[in-house]
Amino acid sequence: MADIKRNGGEVSDENLVMTTWHDNETLEDIAFFFLNNTSFGSFIADRLAVLVIGANESILNDIQNEINKRLTAN
Repeated sequence: MADIKRNGGEVSDENLVMTTWHDNETLEDIAFFFLNNTSFGSFIADRLAVLVIGANESILNDIQNEINKRLTAN
C-alpha cells in the first residue's frame, strides 16, 4: 500500500517503497535482511527507514545497536 500510495501504481526503481514485517525473527536476522536485501540490481537505496509499531524504547535501542554493529562490520 505504501508503494501504491507513493507511486500511484506505477513501477519505478527511483521511487520504490519496500515494506516487510518480521514476526518471530531475531534482531540479527532482521538487521541482516534490512541491510542486505534492500538494494538489488542497479538500485541502491540512498535513504532507509525503520518503522517499529508497538515497541518500547529498549527494543528500539536494541534494533539500532544491531544495525550499527552490521554497518561497522562491513
